[in-house]
Amino acid sequence: MKSIKLNILSFLLVNSMMVFPQWIQKSPAMGNEIRAFIKNGSTFFVGTNGSGVYTSQNNDSTWTQKNSGISNLKVYSLSGNGSTVAAGTYGDGVLISNDNGNSWSSSNSGITVPYIYALGFSGGNIIAGTGGGGVFTTTNSGANWSSSLPLNNIVNHFYNSANDVYVCVGPYLYRSSDDGITWYSVVTANTTLKAIAETPRASGGTNFFVGSLDGMFLSTDNGTNWSTINNGLLYRNVNAVAVSGSNIFAGTESGGVFLSDNDGTSWTEINSGLPQSSSVRGLVVDGNYIYAATAAGVVWRRNLSDIVSGVDDRQLTLPKNFSLEQNYPNPFNPSTTIEFRIAEPGYVSIKVFDALGREVAALVNEFMQPGNYNINFDASMLTSGIYFYQLKTSSFVQTKKMLLLK
Repeated sequence: MKSIKLNILSFLLVNSMMVFPQWIQKSPAMGNEIRAFIKNGSTFFVGTNGSGVYTSQNNDSTWTQKNSGISNLKVYSLSGNGSTVAAGTYGDGVLISNDNGNSWSSSNSGITVPYIYALGFSGGNIIAGTGGGGVFTTTNSGANWSSSLPLNNIVNHFYNSANDVYVCVGPYLYRSSDDGITWYSVVTANTTLKAIAETPRASGGTNFFVGSLDGMFLSTDNGTNWSTINNGLLYRNVNAVAVSGSNIFAGTESGGVFLSDNDGTSWTEINSGLPQSSSVRGLVVDGNYIYAATAAGVVWRRNLSDIVSGVDDRQLTLPKNFSLEQNYPNPFNPSTTIEFRIAEPGYVSIKVFDALGREVAALVNEFMQPGNYNINFDASMLTSGIYFYQLKTSSFVQTKKMLLLK
């Protein structure tokens, strides 16, 4: 009898110490609901409805308020490109930081509606989406803004694809091929569109997903035709979407996070560890982890290998950040090598421009998985001179200069 009691006690002790795969809290409660969540380079940024901006650099456990220059602490949108970060406020327009969030300055000349619900970078431009005033674009780093899509609906989301930028404006999806200067209608839905993501197709091309107030939609032909994909998606108010390879995640209002590993054919709830009825306002896939920012003002993290197939600890060696390296040799004649790093799956383009800004070569234009890459550029057909090469993804743009000497 004594032996049986000891065995039972040992069993209970062992099981009490077991850690089951689940979401774990990675930030303190930030005092107000989270409205925006991004990762820019090695830094996480959170925008809150009343506590301003929080950041976490190279560490997802230590968070610091970065509100120098911010008077209106209702930050509804964020976007970053290198050391430049834009923050959209509810009432005071756009703020720009050129030192990765350490200080902020107002940038509103030309913006007539100062309620900024979405922000994005495309090429050298910054694009701001408002609540009732449509879309504004700046071509000079925020010195002046011009209306580029005057609509009365709330602008919910910007998304950069390989060659285009997309915007969700109420029930409308628009596309721009010139970095937000002009826009063309893609589709008009019967519901509010809120988030966009892409995954690669085995047959080539991508699956284009849009999250909405009434669930998820899928297009496999660049937006010409759409299908509803809500089987298993128990909560259909989708605030955020993110991808890891061919896996798609949906962050919902009051329903936590759902996963589809079959192009949206079915969805599975993956909420172990999250508080009940969590409203997810942002999702970020980073290395071997997925992060969820909730309306309760908390950032949560989960190991991807716990919930999707084909992910293991070896992925931790993949690049954490995007980067474009200096070509070598430089100067060169007639060929040179360009190295670059991709931190998350998505469309990637690398183009070469002459000193007048004219495109002279397209070296990469495809959907790529995270990894370290290099490509050879043969300039045999070009004349001597200075050229620029640019890496562009949905969340990163970097340009470098090279010299061809013949």
